[in-house]
Amino acid sequence: MTSQIKNKWSYVLPFVPALAVFYINLHSVDQGIHVDEVYWIGSTYYYHLLVEEMDWSHSDWQLLPARENPPIGKYLMGGWIDLFGDTITTPDLIGSFYLLFPPESGAWGENDDYAKRRAVADRVEPGVAEGVRRNQRIPLRSENLRSARGLVLLCGMLCATLICLIGFQCQMRLGGLLAGLGFAAHPIVIDAYNYALIDIIALTFSCLTVSVYIRIAFVDSAGGQRGAWAHRRLSLALSLALAMA
Repeated sequence: MTSQIKNKWSYVLPFVPALAVFYINLHSVDQGIHVDEVYWIGSTYYYHLLVEEMDWSHSDWQLLPARENPPIGKYLMGGWIDLFGDTITTPDLIGSFYLLFPPESGAWGENDDYAKRRAVADRVEPGVAEGVRRNQRIPLRSENLRSARGLVLLCGMLCATLICLIGFQCQMRLGGLLAGLGFAAHPIVIDAYNYALIDIIALTFSCLTVSVYIRIAFVDSAGGQRGAWAHRRLSLALSLALAMA
């Protein structure tokens, strides 16, 4: 009977850090829009080009934000916003991010760095650009902000669960639980999952990569055909997770 109770708790405990993330998020005070949210939500414009327009030769693919890492974040966030019935269809939001920092302040860098950022800012519609420069009026809809933050919160909960699970996989249940709870309560991490930033998405796939790698290490390679197929499936999952990290 005791062993059955322990087994049940082993399935429940990895989700405790996820609940902690949700609880902290629920009771966090909204500090308004984080300036980096403008950039990362704006970068989902490339989801629109890739998936909706299927325009893979558009000149905007040569702009700096198209090559920002991790690349998977902008497409996941764009797909999530699309799931709720909207998409970012212009580069106005990305360019607005740069316009928030006057070039004369040196924030755009020099030479090539300046030229790359200027190219993005030049893509903003004149009326939008004027509103940003004069009044810092950002063309970001509240619905898109909420959708993007919802995805990041889910990733934060998944990441906390994976951290706890890694401890369980290493036969350190208490350590895994404490690590997951410590992750959920860390001030920097709280900002990462409260705002629509890309960091927590990358970290989630990194933790998934570690978890799958540990799982591969414990696969019985001498288990015949069944063990070989399990090893292949896990290797494929490891490759996908690593590519998205």
